[in-house]
Amino acid sequence: CALPIYPEQEKAIYNENSILLIACPGSGKTRTITYRIAYMIQELGISPYSILAVTFTNKAAKEMRERVENLIGEDGKRAMISTFHSFGLRLLRVYSKIIGYDSNFTIYDTDDQKKVVKGIMKQLVIKNKDLTEGKIVSRISKLKEDGISPEEYEKDHRFEPDANIIYEVYKRYNQTLKENNGMDFADILTNTYKLLENREVLEKLQEKFKYIMVDEYQDTNNIQYKIINKIAAKYRNICVVGDRKSVV
Repeated sequence: CALPIYPEQEKAIYNENSILLIACPGSGKTRTITYRIAYMIQELGISPYSILAVTFTNKAAKEMRERVENLIGEDGKRAMISTFHSFGLRLLRVYSKIIGYDSNFTIYDTDDQKKVVKGIMKQLVIKNKDLTEGKIVSRISKLKEDGISPEEYEKDHRFEPDANIIYEVYKRYNQTLKENNGMDFADILTNTYKLLENREVLEKLQEKFKYIMVDEYQDTNNIQYKIINKIAAKYRNICVVGDRKSVV
């Protein structure tokens, strides 16, 4: 594979073992990971269908796909190169019934979330002007990303300011979305993790995606880390790259 690379990048590319690559911003980390994918497919003969590469924005995922395709052509299109949310959404459309959703579930964007929260706040007659629906939506999203349910929040965070309000709105918010066969963006990740707790689904994914790569690893939140760790647990062939300032 005649890939023009630097010696430091070569060490990460020509290696099938688990790798944590930490470097300064702009040092070519994404370039390294795309060349690694190309090398694995073209030189090692690894099936592109067994490769999963995830990043954090649609723009970054598109750029990564294009780079791999430019290096090795059609085979590059067959690797799963995606954002965390897009990857989770694909799984949920297939396996959603396992966790109690129809496959045609609705995705609630930020405006939808605010409308639901506003309605709940009106029901509860909340008059705290500083506690806006936007702030509550942000708080709920953060709690979900940290894997904290309404019940866990009530138990462990009850001394936080406005904890009783946050708990009640959070609980009713979840109920409303579930009753309407809906998920918000944080649910895509938390429900993906729930799917992975199903042994059959997990085993299928572990056998399918034996080689995993994560770009911009410093941006990984708790639930994203748990998803990747769960899938990679069997073969432990994972390469993650992140910024030095953020990771160390």
